[in-house]
Amino acid sequence: MLDVSMEDALVRLIEYRTSMKMSQEALAELVGISRRQYSYMENGENVLSYRVLSGLYSHEWDIDYIITGNHFLQQENMLKKLLASCEENKRKKLYLLLLTGFIEMWEWNFEDQMERCLCSELRAMVVLLLNRADFNEKLLYIRQINGISQQELAHILLIGRTKCGKCEKGVQQLDAELMLCLYKMGYSLPSFYIDDYAGISEIESLLNLYPEKKRKYYQYVGSVLKNIIGDEENLKLLQKSGVV
Repeated sequence: MLDVSMEDALVRLIEYRTSMKMSQEALAELVGISRRQYSYMENGENVLSYRVLSGLYSHEWDIDYIITGNHFLQQENMLKKLLASCEENKRKKLYLLLLTGFIEMWEWNFEDQMERCLCSELRAMVVLLLNRADFNEKLLYIRQINGISQQELAHILLIGRTKCGKCEKGVQQLDAELMLCLYKMGYSLPSFYIDDYAGISEIESLLNLYPEKKRKYYQYVGSVLKNIIGDEENLKLLQKSGVV
């Protein structure tokens, strides 16, 4: 298992905060908690909560880096633009097709932890979308796609089955320690449980490393927009971007 720890994550959180020239008080206000609450989390006395991570992510902080120590993104994302501008009644279908198209065309390197996590995430989201399940149930589908029981997952996360079940149903949110554990197992990146379009930023990041694969994938996206989704406006946006 990877040699990454919450102690290291908290060091990165402090470094990230200071690089942004923010005090504990300013950051606490940003994420909607008291300075005292935030101080306890940063000092490791309380767990780094989903609420704080979600607040940081909404302000474009790289929580994957903070928790795992690895940078996987970030830059302007054409795929997210397409999803955001797609008609609401067509958005989930487009999202599903973006995921399935990438899964089929990508040559996966499971020695790379990010790719292992991403493959697990995309497969889980495909099943979730096909089942029309709630996005809060992402952990349930991560477990199922990786072929483990709830008892096994609870053991991996060092929590009881009752809490595990609540997390699977979205009744209780994952904290940073649980997200880190799931990353170390190769199941998911921390941002997976927060991002509305889970996996899309990572897809874009990988494509940017391989121009020919990116061109091929965006040709597929153009075909989806034209022939399946029927979204002429997004097709024009894609063509105007110059990626196809």
